[in-house]
Amino acid sequence: MKQILSLCLFVLLALNANGQSLNVDSLVNVLNTKELTDDEKINVYWKVSQFYLEYDSDECILYSNKGLLLAEKEGNKRRVATFNNLLGIAYYKKNSFDTSYVYLNNYLEKAIKLDDKYLISQAYNSLATMYKQKEDFPIAVDYYMKSLAANDVINENRAITLINLSTIH
Repeated sequence: MKQILSLCLFVLLALNANGQSLNVDSLVNVLNTKELTDDEKINVYWKVSQFYLEYDSDECILYSNKGLLLAEKEGNKRRVATFNNLLGIAYYKKNSFDTSYVYLNNYLEKAIKLDDKYLISQAYNSLATMYKQKEDFPIAVDYYMKSLAANDVINENRAITLINLSTIH
């Protein structure tokens, strides 16, 4: 019975991933064939990058860099910040911690300049997760604690940060 359930779960996940892949392929096709405003292109790059963050770090980096360049050109400061976050995460998934730190630190700096408490909290959380992956646990704990403090300021749900923090102890 467990084998049947496992097989069914595997098939459902494969179908779901295939469906998402078709959606991303459609978005990439739109980028290549449609006349889009720069804001629309930035949003498509964002969606494609988010998808690839889960499945292919190199593709995430490719589309995030394109989105970052366009967001910088358009002066979209929030997207510049969030593309830095995606790039930082993609690089720590590849164990390129020095490069990851550069992008995540840029994300934090831009979030602070925007005075966006939510982005600040996310930046601390991303830095913490990078240090956890690097197995530098004291620094990871420090950043998770900063993320928790930032969550308190904006009354954001602390559960995810607490769960991340608990995986260290």
